[in-house]
Amino acid sequence: MAWRANISRNLLEVTIRCSNSGAESAAARAFILKHYPGIMALNPEFPFLVRPHSNPAPVSLKAVFHAPLDDTSITGRGVPAEKTVDLEGMSMEEIDASLKQLVTEGAQTPEVEVEVPAPIGRALENLVNGNYEGLVWPGAALGYDKTKLPYPRAPFDSSAP
Repeated sequence: MAWRANISRNLLEVTIRCSNSGAESAAARAFILKHYPGIMALNPEFPFLVRPHSNPAPVSLKAVFHAPLDDTSITGRGVPAEKTVDLEGMSMEEIDASLKQLVTEGAQTPEVEVEVPAPIGRALENLVNGNYEGLVWPGAALGYDKTKLPYPRAPFDSSAP
């Protein structure tokens, strides 16, 4: 059951759609009544949504995954993926197993503590590795004078002796 503590780390959102009274939604309602308090206790700010629907709509569990890392994107992330599982005819244990499977799949694109845009990340990596080529001091364009900074010179200033 430790996987339940990773729901908020591995997924962006979970939505269960079920009817309030339909027989096809009985297992989903039982799952919600039994497991929702525990899941929310472990993931207090996680959007675990329960939405009613009319009887013709299918009973479903939808998970939204974190966007995968993509260094070609300016944000460093791609587009979040979604996966929907049809819960009709499933038992409470099968619903639990389906959610566990989605959390396991979500571990492939976990939440990143700090997101840095890809170009900045590459520049920082070059700076850490001592490669100052292509790095320039933007201060002149912003009206700053390097001689009046609190430190002697910018660490990536290649013109300094």
